[in-house]
This record gives sequence, C-alpha cells and structure tokens, in this order.
Amino acid sequence: NDTTIEDSVKVSIIKRLSKASGHWGMVGGQALDMESEGKSIRLETLESIHETKTGALLNFSVMAAVDIAQVEQNIAKNLDEFSHHLGMMFQIKDDLLDVYGDESKLGKKVGSDIVNHKSTYVSLLGKEGAEEKLNNHQYLAMNCLNQ
Repeated sequence: NDTTIEDSVKVSIIKRLSKASGHWGMVGGQALDMESEGKSIRLETLESIHETKTGALLNFSVMAAVDIAQVEQNIAKNLDEFSHHLGMMFQIKDDLLDVYGDESKLGKKVGSDIVNHKSTYVSLLGKEGAEEKLNNHQYLAMNCLNQ
C-alpha cells in the first residue's frame, strides 16, 4: 500500500526513474550503443554505455528501495556503489554468454554481438580479460555489501 510512502519519497523515486530511463540513462546509453556499432571503441566508452544503459536501471531499482527504506547515508552510498558493480557484472556476463553460452540453456541465439559488429568486453579484453573484469566487479560488489 503506497499510502505509507511520503510524497517527497515518491517525487524522489520519480526523478530517479526519469534520470535512469532518459537521456542521461537508458535512452542515452542506447543511443551511444547504436552509434558505436561497427566502430572500434575504447573500454572506457563501452563502460560508459553500460553504466547508462543497464547500469542506470539496476541503480534505479536499488536506490528506489533505499529511498523507501530511508536508510542511513553510508549504507545508501554503499548500495549505490554496489548497484554500479551489479550492472557491470550483468553486462560482462551477458557479453561472455553471447560468445560462449549454450543457446538451449539461454533460450536465445548466441553470437548476435559479433554479427552486429558490436564492441564487447570479450572483443576488447578476450575471454580471460572479461572474466577477470567480472570477478573484480563481483569482489567490489561484495565488498560494498560487507561494509
């Protein structure tokens, strides 16, 4: 029942969703993603795309819960950082599965990033480099939760 959520919290959540889904979030990230197809991009650009696309929506989900729960500032900061690492983990794993995944288990075709000439963590770092990056984000995410 949303009657227990203060109006100021509702406004904060709406602002977060607008930012996460708009030009500074998913829409902007998708535009960058489409613009980069067929081009060689740097790792920093790829990370920026994923932070604004997938990462922004995952961050919204976590931070909306933070707003509703009205947690302490230090906990909110840790959860904000956690959601960043979660978004990066999701995208890196998705990139790995697109190359090395089993279509029968995933329920979708693999190899679409290669066909669409998209830069991915795998194409930029190789399998081992992408897995190392994934493990690093997992370590940092867990560290955020353990503080």
